Amino acid sequence: MASHYSKLIPGQFAHICNRAVGTDKMFLTEENYLRFLQMLQDALAGIAEINAYCLLSNHYHLLVRLHETSNHDLLKNALNKVQSKYAKAFNRENGRKGGLFMRPFKRKAIQNDAHLAYITWYIHRNPLHHRYTKNWRTWPYSSYDVYDQGRSSFIKTGDLICFFGGIDRFKHYHELNSDAYLNGDAELHLE
Repeated sequence: MASHYSKLIPGQFAHICNRAVGTDKMFLTEENYLRFLQMLQDALAGIAEINAYCLLSNHYHLLVRLHETSNHDLLKNALNKVQSKYAKAFNRENGRKGGLFMRPFKRKAIQNDAHLAYITWYIHRNPLHHRYTKNWRTWPYSSYDVYDQGRSSFIKTGDLICFFGGIDRFKHYHELNSDAYLNGDAELHLE
C-alpha cells in the first residue's frame, strides 16, 4: 500500500492535501479562502513553488515543488504553521475551539509524468468530482483560471504549460471525460 506521507526531496513535484476534522468546514467565507491562500503564499516563499491549487469548503489540494535549496522539514513546518495560524483565526472568528485540520497533512511525491498529468487534472477538476459545481473551470478557489485566462498570480505556471506542450494542450487535457462525468456515465479518470 502506497504511503500518503512521502518524504519530499528538492526539485520534485508533490501533491499535498488536507481536510477539516470530522464534518467541519474550514472555509465559510470568501475572506477565509483568500486568507488561507495569502498565508500559503507567504509561508512557502523561498521554500516551494505552488504550481496548482484547489480549495473546497472542507479540504484543499496543492501541487508544489520544493526549491533546490529547501528540504522536506522546512515545507512540513511551514505548512503546519499555516494550518495552525489559520485555525486560530478561524476559531476566534467563529466561536470555535479545537483542531480544525487533520494531522498530519497528506503529501505524496509525484512519481512520473503520468502521475503529474493526472494530479494536475484532478486538482483543477476537484470541484466537479465533489459535485460543488458543474463548471469547474470557473471555480473561484482554483488555480485553473490562472492558466486559462493567463492571469497574473503567485502560481508558477510555466513549468506545467511546458510539460503539457503549451496552453492549448493543457486546456484540452483538462477537458477529457468532462461530458461523460457530468452525465454520470463515467468515473473521474483519464483516457
